[in-house]
Amino acid sequence: MATALVAVKLEIPCAHFEAGLRSFDRSMPEEINRMVADWVCDLLLTPSADADQNLLKEGVRSTATYRVGNVMNDTLLAHVDRAKQRTTLDDLGVARGDYVLTTLHLPSNVDDPLVIESLLSALDWIQERLAVVPPLHPRTRKLLKQLSLIERANAMPNLKLTEPLGYLDFLALTAGSKHVLTDSGGLQEETTVPGVP
Repeated sequence: MATALVAVKLEIPCAHFEAGLRSFDRSMPEEINRMVADWVCDLLLTPSADADQNLLKEGVRSTATYRVGNVMNDTLLAHVDRAKQRTTLDDLGVARGDYVLTTLHLPSNVDDPLVIESLLSALDWIQERLAVVPPLHPRTRKLLKQLSLIERANAMPNLKLTEPLGYLDFLALTAGSKHVLTDSGGLQEETTVPGVP
């Protein structure tokens, strides 16, 4: 959003990839950012027909709008074979198809002590049945420490806490997992490519 605003003020043509995407939840910071970028950019590059429709419904006008497809999934397809060659799963001590990848980062999930404690209890139940790999978002790790829940998490034998991972390592984990549990819309979208529930 900031880049789009600076560009328009400096009269530099600006394009917005993934234009027209909406969660319809204005409490999410990225929702407002998307809307502002769509209104000020000259070129809107949409991933799908529903994104086109969202722009039409909102009356967004730009110099040009083109449906170009899903850039995120194109990137995944270009790199998934390289990702699968990495030692990520071995490094974490998990076998392909034998673990759950989970991410928690939304403020509504990790900033509320009752919610994060409930989510940790759910992960505890799952890790008794199947290994769980949560690369911890810094905000999530911070709250777990503040609430003295990190010790509880570390005591779970099949909960394999990791630091945030680079793209290829994370893609290797996604493609190799049995299930993904996430509050990330982007990750939900990415799981459709390798067919991970």
